[in-house]
Order: sequence, then structure tokens, then C-alpha cells
Amino acid sequence: MFDARDGRPVVQTVQASDYDLKGYFEGEGYTVVETEQGRPLRTPLVVANCVGLVKAVLAVRAPFAFTPFQLYRHLMRTRS
Repeated sequence: MFDARDGRPVVQTVQASDYDLKGYFEGEGYTVVETEQGRPLRTPLVVANCVGLVKAVLAVRAPFAFTPFQLYRHLMRTRS
């Protein structure tokens, strides 16, 4: 579920607590990048595409990531 309350996005997964969501997506052939959500941002200017939504949800500060591949490269560089 996605809810943009008060300008801050809130995402909740609707699944059983023991469901392996990561394993499911990897089994379907997707690349899964584990990351942590940053401090919530209030940004008045967000690109209205899938990358802008993911950056807002994860509070990712990547001002020059406009495409999924650019965001992927940013996340891979900043992983701990």
C-alpha cells in the first residue's frame, strides 16, 4: 500500500509476516538491492516518475538519478 500522507510517503506491504518477499522477486529474476530508508525528506520538487517515487519513499538523496539504472547505480555505490 502506498499513502502520501502529509506530503510524506508511507509504504506498507500486505503479506504474511513470514513471507520471503526478497526471495520471491529474486526467484522471478529481479535484482534486489537491500538498503535502509533515510531520514524523511520534504521535497517540493520531485520528478513524477517511478524513480522519483522510490527516491521519496526511501528518502534517497540522489538529485541526478532520473532513470531506474541511474538510481540502481547510486544505490549500489552507497550500500554499506
